[in-house]
Amino acid sequence: MRPIVDKARRSHHKRRTGCKECKARKVKCDESKPSCRTCVKRKAQCSFTSSTLDERGSNDGSPTSSEPPRIRELSPLTLNLANLELLHHFTTVTCFTFSSDPITQTIWRVLAPQNGLSHEFVLHSLLAVAGLHLAFLNLSKSTFYTAQAMLHHHASSTVARPMVSSLTSGNSSSLFLFSVLTSYFALASPRLTANSKSSIPRKEASIPAWLFLIQGTRSILERKADIIRSSIFSTMILNQQDLKIWGAAAMKNDAFQSLRELISSSFTEHRLSLTATATCSTALEQLAKMFTVAYEQVGSNDYTRQILLWMMIIPDAFITLMQDRNPEALCIFGYYCVLLKKLDSLWFIHGWSEDLIENIYWLLDERYRGYIVWPMQEIGWVPESDV
Repeated sequence: MRPIVDKARRSHHKRRTGCKECKARKVKCDESKPSCRTCVKRKAQCSFTSSTLDERGSNDGSPTSSEPPRIRELSPLTLNLANLELLHHFTTVTCFTFSSDPITQTIWRVLAPQNGLSHEFVLHSLLAVAGLHLAFLNLSKSTFYTAQAMLHHHASSTVARPMVSSLTSGNSSSLFLFSVLTSYFALASPRLTANSKSSIPRKEASIPAWLFLIQGTRSILERKADIIRSSIFSTMILNQQDLKIWGAAAMKNDAFQSLRELISSSFTEHRLSLTATATCSTALEQLAKMFTVAYEQVGSNDYTRQILLWMMIIPDAFITLMQDRNPEALCIFGYYCVLLKKLDSLWFIHGWSEDLIENIYWLLDERYRGYIVWPMQEIGWVPESDV
């Protein structure tokens, strides 16, 4: 009888980290990488090979196997035909619509897209504006292009807006571009306005968001003026001495005089505070000078910028008064709508003069509506019914 030898049983730990092929065949895997020995013997594609390539590739950057690595999911801005169409449209069409100045056009056509390659939120903003432009030009696909534009606008805003509170030398120029493009986007966005058969109910009339966005652009300029003016985008900015309103005479007509008298009487009758009176008077006199510029500078390269810049030089307090639906401020802005009518051929301005004067009409009480008769006539808008 053979003696029983008591040998300690070697414990076995079941492994769960083998390759997929060995697991499927229920055989032991030695876990060698980049390919286990079993798969090498069977000349099979080992799952370790593809996972290694996905994580780091080979030392020299070339594949370690004849099999191609798995392609990762593309980011939203890489080789997407819809995005390429938007970018192509921006650089061949949209970039020429913001200004008639050749230098500014080159900035939008070349330099702004280049900036977008380093700051993706700028590129998203470019594509968003291009999407709305295509929606404006191609009504049959308007819904599709608008949806694309909204997606890019959301992607851009999500990243850029939190950065505005912490401007640096590295991001201020890009955020300036973002703010300008966001203003264009707001101007060009579909507007909930009255159609040709009905008027806007008084409770739905409102002040457009782009007024406040333009003030945001001014804030960025004021905080990082030196950096932005020394950047490649400096020619997009008009210096104070380039603003023609500073040397222009105020336009004189009975309509403007009636507004001056309204502001004076509102102060006398305590409807306007001293601060509000000064704010409205300043905005009105700047606007009266802008009218002179608008009627004398037709066709000049910076004609559009001269008109749009009034919204950047008016005091923040005036925007606050409009936000509070102050009737005197609304009447003054009603006159500005006449200048916007002169820019109606611009796709992002088109229709705004009628929409705004209608909003203002419904926001005003009966006693104030007489003060905007002149701009209503100049624009050619007449309320269908007072209901």
